[in-house]
Amino acid sequence: MFAGMMKSESRQTQAPPSAAPVVVAPATTAEAFLTLVSASKQAGRDEAVAAKDQAKLEQVSQVKALLQEHVGTPVWTALLERARAAAALGENSFELIRFPCDLCSDGGRKIDVAETDWPTTLRGEAAEFYTRWERDLRPEKFGLSAQLVDYIDGIPSNVALSLTWRE
Repeated sequence: MFAGMMKSESRQTQAPPSAAPVVVAPATTAEAFLTLVSASKQAGRDEAVAAKDQAKLEQVSQVKALLQEHVGTPVWTALLERARAAAALGENSFELIRFPCDLCSDGGRKIDVAETDWPTTLRGEAAEFYTRWERDLRPEKFGLSAQLVDYIDGIPSNVALSLTWRE
């Protein structure tokens, strides 16, 4: 009888031929752990590179779109109303537009070093904002400032044009 029990127990513990293979636990060595750390760090670097690449693609797309955009009267009027609201709150300026440095023909260099002819580098929608300001608001003593406002890894990324009014 004892021999019969052993046979049945033996049958119960045997896996059928179609069962999944037995998984062996990974090695528990410092070298194996260091390999995991290295793989994790590389994955993080790969994700960072992919995120930068995606941001660059989005910036290129934004520049292309801004080169085609036009500042219509309704948009201009709405921005001036928002600027008026900012003045009512005690502000002395209002950001009209923020755009990638690549929209400037020199990548924003002349704005960064405050060269007087920086407006000549503006293209697309940014140039239209400048033209509208020069035609409609400059005669009314409004100012327009341009400055680099964002950097990615120390490289200029975005420019802002702001309408200003001073005492």
